[in-house]
Amino acid sequence: MSDIPKILESLIKLAIPPVAVEVTRFRYSLIENRPGDSVIVVCAHLSNYFADLRLTNRANSIIYIKDIFVTVNDCRTFKYDEPKDKIRLEPHECVDCTVSFPVPEDTTPDKNGTYRLEVLPTIGRKSSITGDFFS
Repeated sequence: MSDIPKILESLIKLAIPPVAVEVTRFRYSLIENRPGDSVIVVCAHLSNYFADLRLTNRANSIIYIKDIFVTVNDCRTFKYDEPKDKIRLEPHECVDCTVSFPVPEDTTPDKNGTYRLEVLPTIGRKSSITGDFFS
């Protein structure tokens, strides 16, 4: 009988992703240089999706975020532009961050619609969240 609580706790850990994800803002951005501009912007990716995230570690151990993907309008999936330092979450820590998803030059981006964002931690199940965005 005393093993039942341990078994239930293990099942809950398997069923619930260790990272809770909240998208506070999702948007598309295009940097354009026009003739006559006094400043010219040069960057690696002119076209990006941006997500402002709140990530919460529900586990009792440190978790790193391995990858983040976003699928826009159920047709195109983009990988986040990973910084040199991975996102690290201490046990029960809540972190706000902004991640970018570069859009290749040969792709016509959707400026509004739906998204499905997936966060893959180093341990446990992935977390996913869906929502709508508008330009």
